[in-house]
Amino acid sequence: MYQFWNSIIAPVLENTPGSVVEIGAFRGANTSNLLKHCKKYKKKLHVIDPKPLFAKNDLVLASRYDFELHQEQSLDVLNKLQNIGAFIIDGDHNWFTVYHELLLIAEKHTDEKTFPVIVFHDINWPYGRRDLYYN
Repeated sequence: MYQFWNSIIAPVLENTPGSVVEIGAFRGANTSNLLKHCKKYKKKLHVIDPKPLFAKNDLVLASRYDFELHQEQSLDVLNKLQNIGAFIIDGDHNWFTVYHELLLIAEKHTDEKTFPVIVFHDINWPYGRRDLYYN
């Protein structure tokens, strides 16, 4: 998703208040962009990934960030988060997980004036036609 940082994600997040949640960090390429953005705009970044392919210390050594890594399933974490302005969804690419992530987000954000921005990744081939399960 980091390929879309300059053209889509950064401009959308610039005017979005509240913390940012990244579901699915993989190797942390987009996470690095999100950390810089959150530092600049004084936002907290929550990263949800049960088995990220990076070390937390690799991302936070250069500077101090308001950053929390949740090494759990997204469906176990989303209810615990507060003051979220944006969700970047790039985690478990299957109908069940994404559908229930959206239900949890909708249940927690009932005011349409403060409903968070949601950015999805991998909506076309192959995940637009088949599910991926990490478990």
